[in-house]
Amino acid sequence: MLITRRLTNRNGVLEFIEIFKKIHHVLDYECILIIGGKGGLSKKIKEKECKQIKYIGWINESEISDYYKSSDIYILPS
Repeated sequence: MLITRRLTNRNGVLEFIEIFKKIHHVLDYECILIIGGKGGLSKKIKEKECKQIKYIGWINESEISDYYKSSDIYILPS
């Protein structure tokens, strides 16, 4: 799963992280949530990193298409 966006309170990223933590163990396959972006929540999101949640910060335009291609699901919380 991939989230790429500006990391602000109104975008629902923190809320999705909490939902992901509750449901990832019931999936039939190993799922990793990759979060790319920057903003006021960057520090809080970095603190929530674990085996299943990876914060990678800002993604350059030259690399972002590779992230989209390698992700099975794109999440756009709002």
